[in-house]
Amino acid sequence: LKKFEDAQNLAYEATLKVSRLLQEGMTEKEVANLLDTYCKDLGVRSYFHKPFAWFGDRTRYLDFSQPWHFLAGNKVLRKGYVVILD
Repeated sequence: LKKFEDAQNLAYEATLKVSRLLQEGMTEKEVANLLDTYCKDLGVRSYFHKPFAWFGDRTRYLDFSQPWHFLAGNKVLRKGYVVILD
């Protein structure tokens, strides 16, 4: 349980850190790569799933009929968009 708690805390820290770097015009892929880099810098060697970011209407989980639809895409962050970092 301690290692699980440590992993959860690291993931939370990574999302907070990257959320502070968000700027309009960034793509989901760019933000997901920032999450990946930050996690690797903290020593992460394997994942349950690769980090991803979703913006705007993609946060509604619509049209996710194929497994690769969950991957970060080329959606560009705009003012007022909802953001999911995981």
